[in-house]
Amino acid sequence: FGGKFLNSRRPGSQPHQDPPTFLVDGKSSRSIDSFAPGSRITALCHDLENRLWIGSTDDGLARLDGDKFEDFKNAKNRPNTPVLSLACARDGTMWIGMGNSGIYRYKNNRFEHISKQEGLPPIRVRAISEGKSGDIWFATGGHGIYRFRNEAFQQFSDEHGLPSNEINTLIDDH
Repeated sequence: FGGKFLNSRRPGSQPHQDPPTFLVDGKSSRSIDSFAPGSRITALCHDLENRLWIGSTDDGLARLDGDKFEDFKNAKNRPNTPVLSLACARDGTMWIGMGNSGIYRYKNNRFEHISKQEGLPPIRVRAISEGKSGDIWFATGGHGIYRFRNEAFQQFSDEHGLPSNEINTLIDDH
């Protein structure tokens, strides 16, 4: 795409109205809300194949490849709604943070739900970030932070010194 993505409120709209999301490429801008009408877009992720992934509260997950739009409503093992966060990792894996059903991973054109067997309870994932070392970090609403390393999860909570288990966002300090 070579552009930037932004949320912006239209003049005259009320603060409680969901802002549209735009793709701006330096020459023009277009709303990507038209690809998922009526949805509240909550997350964007740009993958290694130059596709834009769109997470929303109503329509779940979609992908924009150039002008081709694909939703995943009928995909096998697809994430349910709402999608709260997305992260496209350097190894090509896309991580999907859900409203209350934890984490999905999309790799090799396949969705996988990360469940209790992998050491993860049903959690609300508000943000996802890949660290410099390749670790994947998950900010949760009520369960602190999880780190995914070597195919295993480790939890960090207020019991480990965090001021709260309600974490809203993450950023990796490279």
